[in-house]
Amino acid sequence: VRLHVPGHSITCCGCAFSPAGSLVASADFGGNIHLWHSDQSAATPLLSINVGFVPIRALVWHPTDVAQLFVGHTDGTLSRCVLGNLSQLQLWAAGSSIGAPSVVTTASSACALASAPSAVPHTAQSVVRRADLPHLSSISRVAELSGAITCLRWSHQNDAALGAGSGTATVERRPTPRRMCSSLPPLRLAVCTSDGDLLVYEERASADVAQGTRSLALLFSFKAHCPVEPVEGEFDPKFGSLRKYAEIWSCAWSPDNHYLATCSEDQTTRVWNCDSGALLHTLRGHTTAVTTVDWRHTALGELLVTGADDQTLMVWRCDREHNHGDDEVKSRSALSFCLVHTFCTSKLLQWHTVTYLALMERSPFVVAVTQNGYVCVWDLVSKKEIFMYHLHSASIEGLVWHCTGRLVTVSSDCTANVFRLTGVKPSDCLELDC
Repeated sequence: VRLHVPGHSITCCGCAFSPAGSLVASADFGGNIHLWHSDQSAATPLLSINVGFVPIRALVWHPTDVAQLFVGHTDGTLSRCVLGNLSQLQLWAAGSSIGAPSVVTTASSACALASAPSAVPHTAQSVVRRADLPHLSSISRVAELSGAITCLRWSHQNDAALGAGSGTATVERRPTPRRMCSSLPPLRLAVCTSDGDLLVYEERASADVAQGTRSLALLFSFKAHCPVEPVEGEFDPKFGSLRKYAEIWSCAWSPDNHYLATCSEDQTTRVWNCDSGALLHTLRGHTTAVTTVDWRHTALGELLVTGADDQTLMVWRCDREHNHGDDEVKSRSALSFCLVHTFCTSKLLQWHTVTYLALMERSPFVVAVTQNGYVCVWDLVSKKEIFMYHLHSASIEGLVWHCTGRLVTVSSDCTANVFRLTGVKPSDCLELDC
């Protein structure tokens, strides 16, 4: 464990790496966001932000801009936080200011975000701030959705530009307006809700000159997962809550960003065309809610892995034909899935579910975390368990992998851990430095 931080006082639910992996953000049900340096054990965060008392359910950093964090709340609010004084933040990200005093900014009231216009300079109520330190510059409301926001996921980026495979984080850089308006493929943000809704936003070229940010335009929004109606007999609540909706618990972009997978309380994983929103495939096999999904190029090729409350992970091989196009029939035939293996966590004995998983890019490992605080690692090539390690004392409510090799977990035990897998033997895989 490279970093173990007990800085929260209520359930943590949401974590993210900065673009280059130098900083870690952790969020909690009290509306707090803490920023930490990913390579330095610290008793206090570099920066603390409170965005109101609405619990935070999902958190993601902008994939190219260290100044922007996107936050999903349990009341359905999707917000953008913009950090000020980037020069100092970049020094922190480079590790040159460890030990600087933490900065605490708080929202003026619990409803400050809900009543805010599209972009408002953030005025703190209880602020410990110097002019030369980073701070929360503004909060903007992107959308207000029905149901809690359960997952936020940006489309994949070129990790090589951020130091992929180097094993160390690089200096965070904020894109210039010229770069922001370049001809690079547009970034897309997938948003999932507890009402079963899937929304995909696209970042547009019109930049906000004052904030240096770009606008998000809604590409499509629809009910991606619905409760399963029984053929006969009583409705089974395992297929959706209160017979009204089937929560989407996680989503994952395909490596080429053409497709998006969503997994749900309805026990299925669905694959969508990201340009049209058309349903291409429905993957079945889990016997309870599917809680987590990831989709990456691995040492075994392109894989999609799902995890569920039934204490299993299903590994699906993705096969492609080179006839991708706008036609939905061609898109459907160009993509196929084959179940190749199932991993199980039942040996943990204690009652638990699989809460999150992460595939490691170009790696043979898949990592999963559980509701009783375990981190589990398997080798996809040998199909063997590497280890199961009790990392948290309560449910793990977030897991994110970064291309530098780091992973971060957050838990309802109010702590966050940053760690790295370093070998294949149980004694070597987890670096224990704390």
